[in-house]
Amino acid sequence: MLISVIIPVYNSAAFLSECVGSVLDQDENLEIILINDGSKDDSGAICDKLAKENANIKVLHKQNGGVSSARNAGLELAKGDYIAFIDSDDSIKKGYFTDLLAKIGSAGALVLSINDYKVPKPFILSGQQALEFMLKDKAHRFGWAPWNKLFKRSIIGDLRFNESEHVTEDFSFISKIFLGDIKVAFDTGGLYNYQDSDISIMRSSYNAKYDSMVLVGDNFLKECKERAPSLMPLAFFALANGTLFLIYKAREARLYEKVASFSARLRANIFPIIFNKHGSLKFKLAVLAHAFCQKILLARYRKQSAKNESQK
Repeated sequence: MLISVIIPVYNSAAFLSECVGSVLDQDENLEIILINDGSKDDSGAICDKLAKENANIKVLHKQNGGVSSARNAGLELAKGDYIAFIDSDDSIKKGYFTDLLAKIGSAGALVLSINDYKVPKPFILSGQQALEFMLKDKAHRFGWAPWNKLFKRSIIGDLRFNESEHVTEDFSFISKIFLGDIKVAFDTGGLYNYQDSDISIMRSSYNAKYDSMVLVGDNFLKECKERAPSLMPLAFFALANGTLFLIYKAREARLYEKVASFSARLRANIFPIIFNKHGSLKFKLAVLAHAFCQKILLARYRKQSAKNESQK
């Protein structure tokens, strides 16, 4: 049994050796696929050195195309029965894959999602149940990132990350898998060392990459309509959630035309959002306010911003 471990690499020279070393320290049969995505530091040279010293490491150097492009390149090279993704600034503890294989095997599941919160008892859901559970989980305990999951190669098949999506692309990939006829096991992890980054796109100021969130939301609605109509209310809930996030981000950046366009997006979908079993009363009131009272909210925001500036 072979596990393909795909590691996208971009300007990770400071962390890369530790990351790959932690994977090499595992006991399972692994192939390690390093995708150097146009790094400008010494990452490429480190990749080549590691591959020269270890027969189970493959390296591909490519022009910079983003993390989705790098992961897709890794999937094209992968030969394993299972697929795992690891970020190049992270690392894993001894026994990581042994633990994952034991859990996914005992559960009879096709995907295993782990977290660092203690799960009182492991549980298994259908793909669609898992999708609903994760979208409604306010604590985001399991998340959409592919790095805390182990996939059977057969369920990924020809599916690839959408390279035109730059924000929430992980959700787009995972949701397509979960809409299939699969089982998802949830369990406590604790063996993945995640390096929290201050340069995360989700923490950055609004830029053009955020526009792809609209595409992700529209594609999810389309996927649910075609493959799981019963999840349409959930898709509209997700659309509203994402649109509110975009409004807040655009408003912080004082991109008021963007704010207006996102408010119009809420108005265009207002009935399936409001008359929806998902979402609290407070959430729906926020949707209504941003859909129909945006000018008042912007005036208040500008006034508060001016006051904050004067106090600096």
